[in-house]
Amino acid sequence: ARAVLAAITWPETRWGQRIKASLSEKAYKPGGPYFIKHVPSIYETYGDAGVSSWGAWQMLYVVAVEMGCHGDPWDLVNPGTAAPLVVALLNRRCFNVWKDAPTPELVKPADTIEEVGDFWNSGNFRDNRPPLAKYLPEIVEGYEQALDFYSAPLAATT
Repeated sequence: ARAVLAAITWPETRWGQRIKASLSEKAYKPGGPYFIKHVPSIYETYGDAGVSSWGAWQMLYVVAVEMGCHGDPWDLVNPGTAAPLVVALLNRRCFNVWKDAPTPELVKPADTIEEVGDFWNSGNFRDNRPPLAKYLPEIVEGYEQALDFYSAPLAATT
C-alpha cells in the first residue's frame, strides 16, 4: 500500500515537492459536466478551492467529501488527513471493496499499477480511455522507486 501511495505522489507532486499547490478542475465549476449533486453547495461555500485537487495525491475536494471528509479543502494538504481518504477511495473504486457497485464493470479490481494510475488520473480504469501519455510511465517509475525504497534494509545506527 505504501508503494502505491508513493507512486501516486510522483506524477502528482514530485514526491510531495509541490504539496501545497492546488489545481482547479474546470469540469466541476458552474457549467461543467460534473457540477452536479452536492457540488453547487461546495462551490458556494469554497469557490474554486472547493473544486480543486489538493495535497501530495492531488485529491479532488469534492471526491474527498464523498469519501467522508468533513474539513476544509486545504486540509487535504495534510497527509494525515488525506491518506485515509485516498486509501478509502482506492479501496472502494479501484481494489473492489465497493460491494454495492451499481454496475458489474465497477467491481473488477485493478490488477496492475498501470490500472491504478489510470484510475487515479481519470477516475476510472475500466473506461478504455487512456490517461495522459506521460502519466502512466511516471506512475510505474514512482512505484518501482518506492518498492526499491521500502524493500531496502534500514541502515544501522550506532
